Parts: sequence; structure tokens; C-alpha cells
Amino acid sequence: MLDVRRMRVLREVAARGSISAAAQALGFSASAVSQQIATLEREVGIALVERGPSSIRLTEVGRTLARETEHMLAWLAGLEAEVRALAGLETGRLSLGAFATAGATIMSAAIATYSERYPGVELSFLEGDPEDCLPRLRSQDLDLVLTYEYDFVPLTGDEDLRRVPLLRDPIRLVIPENHPIAGEEVVSLADLRGESWIAEPRTDCRHFTSKVCAQAGLDVDVRYLSSDYRLSLALVAAGVAVALIPELALVAIPAGVAIRPIEGMSLVRRVDATHRADGERVPAVARMIETLRECASVYDGCVA
Repeated sequence: MLDVRRMRVLREVAARGSISAAAQALGFSASAVSQQIATLEREVGIALVERGPSSIRLTEVGRTLARETEHMLAWLAGLEAEVRALAGLETGRLSLGAFATAGATIMSAAIATYSERYPGVELSFLEGDPEDCLPRLRSQDLDLVLTYEYDFVPLTGDEDLRRVPLLRDPIRLVIPENHPIAGEEVVSLADLRGESWIAEPRTDCRHFTSKVCAQAGLDVDVRYLSSDYRLSLALVAAGVAVALIPELALVAIPAGVAIRPIEGMSLVRRVDATHRADGERVPAVARMIETLRECASVYDGCVA
């Protein structure tokens, strides 16, 4: 492979017209320039210069190589400027994904903050649950996604992905305001025997509700399935069921709903920033992780 430094020496000889002038421009000795040209000739296997007693001129091949070197060095300079701009977040693109409750809270705040700090980076966003976003992350359609993991329902590992903890999102019991135990500051799940439950239709979320109730000795009766927390809260307010809901989803609470911690249980949904294994070496991704951590810190239960 041709050495760019030697090609630059040849370009200087062509531009200056002599070994000594090229040496002066490059800060080399004349003998060093001659050695570089001779080495380059050995690399290409053909003479690049014709040496006279007191002069030197390039062969046709040498002139061609010097001319193309000029173009190559200009391209390299442009590439270096582009890389510096990306490293400094003066330009570039970053594709993000998040599930609804994190998107409406952490991610939306992070997008606003990031856009203000790095206006040259073009952001895009896809709302979707982990099963929707993670395949897009692996296929490089997305660069960074927010994922969750419930207690009792661990995620399977993926050696190609890395998870950065952002938040421990507490799980609260949501019951009708007129429920007999609504007056209690802390509620035991054992007092909800015989109640109808609302759960999310996704398997991990349903399993979480079932396993939590099983821990309390309850045979859970899930009669309502909804991935829309507004609907879940409305059903609770209507008095037809109870639910376990993460705090991030309890932004707007309708009348008729009581929210209580659970006796003897500190249940959480862990929220992570998930990226490909090489993601943190990408400046745009690394800065977004920092921004997400800042925005997550305003919520209770935040982890560093």
C-alpha cells in the first residue's frame, strides 16, 4: 500500500521543482527527501523522477501520481474536518427510540436539552416498546433506545448490546378511591383477594402482575388488558378493577383513583439506555446518554 507521507513528499517535489525546495518546505533534509522518493519508487515498482546532474523532473507516472496525490490530500483534509465536526457534535444524525411512558417524560426532555446544546445534530425518534425498538437497534436503524425490565421478569442478555441504568421506576398499586382499603397509607396485596385486575397485554407485563400477586399468595384474576395507562386508570376510577402501574405513567391521575405503596414490597421497573456495544465510543451517543441521565435525575428512584 502506498504511503501517504511519501506521496506528499512527491507532491512537494512536483510543486517546488527541486529536492532542496521541497525539503525546505517540508522541514526535511534534502537527503531525507531523496530517500523518501526512492522508497516510493520501490513501492510502485517504477521510476517517478528523472535525476540530472543539477536538476530533477518527474516522469509521466510521477506527474500522474503527484496530481492524484493533490486530490487525495484535499479529500483527506475534508474527511478530517468532517470527523472533527462529528466528534464536536457540530453535525450528524442520531436515531432514538423509547416506550411511551419514558418517551413522554425522560426522552422528550432529553431531546429538547440535546437539541439546544447540539443544534447541528439531526435527531429522529420512534415510539415503541422494547420488542419493537431492539430489532431496529440491532439492524442499526436506531442508535439508542430506552428499554425496561420488571422485577421477577429479567431480560435475556445480548452480548451485542449494552444497557446503561437511568432510573428505578417505582411500581404503585392503583385502586378505586372508594375502595375499603383506600384509607390505608400502605396497602397489603392480601387485602385484594377476589379483586379483578388490569394488566398490559405484553407477556412480560402480565407475568409481572401474576408473579407479584403470587408472592402475596393471591391467585390473580386479570380480566382487563390494556397497553394504554389512561384507559387502565379510567377503569380503576370506574371501580371495576385494580392495577400495578409504574410511576412514570402516573403523570395525569383522574378523579376517583387512589395510589398506594405496597406493604413489604419495593417493586420497580428498571429503565435503561440501550445501545450497540460500540455505542459509547460514538460522541453523539455518549452525549445523549449523559443528557438522558440528567433528565432522569429529576424523578424519584433515579440511579447514577
